[in-house]
Amino acid sequence: FAVAPMMDYTDRHFRALFRLLSNDAVLYTEMVTANTLVDATGAPRHGDGARWLRDGDAAGKTILQLGGADPATLAAAARLAKDHHAYA
Repeated sequence: FAVAPMMDYTDRHFRALFRLLSNDAVLYTEMVTANTLVDATGAPRHGDGARWLRDGDAAGKTILQLGGADPATLAAAARLAKDHHAYA
Protein backbone atom coordinates (compact mmCIF):
# COMPACT_ATOMS: atom_id res chain seq x y z
CA PHE A 1 0.00 0.00 0.00
CA ALA A 2 0.99 3.62 -0.35
CA VAL A 3 0.50 6.57 1.99
CA ALA A 4 -0.07 9.76 0.04
CA PRO A 5 1.63 12.96 1.14
CA MET A 6 -0.36 14.99 3.64
CA MET A 7 0.68 18.47 4.68
CA ASP A 8 1.71 18.63 8.35
CA TYR A 9 1.30 14.85 8.73
CA THR A 10 3.77 12.87 6.65
CA ASP A 11 6.86 14.09 8.46
CA ARG A 12 9.68 11.67 9.26
CA HIS A 13 8.08 10.60 12.57
CA PHE A 14 4.79 9.72 10.85
CA ARG A 15 6.67 7.80 8.17
CA ALA A 16 8.65 5.90 10.82
CA LEU A 17 5.37 4.82 12.45
CA PHE A 18 3.96 3.64 9.12
CA ARG A 19 7.21 1.85 8.34
CA LEU A 20 6.73 -0.11 11.59
CA LEU A 21 3.30 -1.13 10.33
CA SER A 22 4.59 -2.36 6.98
CA ASN A 23 7.98 -2.71 5.32
CA ASP A 24 6.18 -2.89 1.96
CA ALA A 25 4.44 0.50 2.17
CA VAL A 26 5.46 3.23 -0.25
CA LEU A 27 5.68 6.52 1.64
CA TYR A 28 5.99 10.10 0.43
CA THR A 29 7.60 13.10 2.08
CA GLU A 30 5.84 16.38 2.54
CA MET A 31 6.63 18.72 -0.35
CA VAL A 32 10.01 20.42 -0.04
CA THR A 33 10.59 23.42 -2.27
CA ALA A 34 13.80 23.33 -4.26
CA ASN A 35 14.56 26.93 -3.25
CA THR A 36 14.67 25.83 0.38
CA LEU A 37 17.51 23.44 -0.43
CA VAL A 38 19.58 25.28 -3.04
CA ASP A 39 20.03 28.84 -4.26
CA ALA A 40 19.68 30.08 -7.84
CA THR A 41 23.23 28.95 -8.66
CA GLY A 42 22.55 25.41 -7.38
CA ALA A 43 24.69 25.84 -4.27
CA PRO A 44 23.27 24.26 -1.09
CA ARG A 45 21.65 26.76 1.28
CA HIS A 46 21.83 24.62 4.41
CA GLY A 47 24.67 22.10 4.09
CA ASP A 48 23.28 18.73 3.04
CA GLY A 49 19.66 19.76 3.72
CA ALA A 50 19.26 17.22 6.53
CA ARG A 51 16.63 19.29 8.29
CA TRP A 52 14.27 18.78 5.34
CA LEU A 53 15.63 15.60 3.80
CA ARG A 54 16.34 13.45 6.83
CA ASP A 55 14.62 10.21 5.95
CA GLY A 56 15.45 7.43 8.39
CA ASP A 57 13.81 4.82 6.17
CA ALA A 58 16.01 1.75 5.91
CA ALA A 59 13.47 0.08 3.60
CA GLY A 60 14.32 2.64 0.90
CA LYS A 61 10.70 3.05 -0.19
CA THR A 62 10.22 6.73 0.54
CA ILE A 63 9.61 9.10 -2.35
CA LEU A 64 10.80 12.70 -2.09
CA GLN A 65 8.47 15.40 -3.38
CA LEU A 66 10.25 18.45 -4.70
CA GLY A 67 8.38 21.58 -5.71
CA GLY A 68 9.52 24.53 -7.75
CA ALA A 69 9.33 26.33 -11.07
CA ASP A 70 12.93 26.48 -12.26
CA PRO A 71 14.20 23.24 -13.85
CA ALA A 72 17.86 23.97 -12.99
CA THR A 73 17.03 24.60 -9.33
CA LEU A 74 14.90 21.45 -9.18
CA ALA A 75 17.74 19.43 -10.72
CA ALA A 76 20.27 20.81 -8.21
CA ALA A 77 17.92 20.00 -5.31
CA ALA A 78 17.39 16.47 -6.67
CA ARG A 79 21.17 15.97 -6.92
CA LEU A 80 21.59 17.16 -3.32
CA ALA A 81 18.94 14.69 -2.14
CA LYS A 82 20.43 11.85 -4.20
CA ASP A 83 23.99 12.50 -3.06
CA HIS A 84 23.28 12.81 0.66
CA HIS A 85 20.06 10.91 1.40
CA ALA A 86 18.38 7.63 0.46
CA TYR A 87 15.17 8.10 -1.49
CA ALA A 88 13.40 5.83 -3.96
